[in-house]
Amino acid sequence: MAATQVRVGADPRTIVRTLGAGRTADEALQIAMFCVSVSRGVRDAMTLAVAHEGDTDATASLVGAVLGAIGGVGCLPADWLGSLELRAEIVTLADDLFRAPAEVPDGPVWWDRYPAC
Repeated sequence: MAATQVRVGADPRTIVRTLGAGRTADEALQIAMFCVSVSRGVRDAMTLAVAHEGDTDATASLVGAVLGAIGGVGCLPADWLGSLELRAEIVTLADDLFRAPAEVPDGPVWWDRYPAC
């Protein structure tokens, strides 16, 4: 059943199951964008992204990428950040990726941080 055939007001968990298994790029992206568009925050969107029987890691990672691009680290629940392993390293990497297009990634700081580049 296509999502367009689901009745208006249907439970999003029912609708997400009609969008495919998320095993192909188009299905995973379709599920992720649906989860982002109908949810009330990161926790709700991620919960919905893993509520179908398909490739939930792909759909959840896409949901995280989209919401991260929209809201940055500030949109993440504080309790998730509090228990995040390697948080400082992840923040540094994210900041560097954000800055890299505006800067030439060169010099001693970059080489010390990323010696294989």
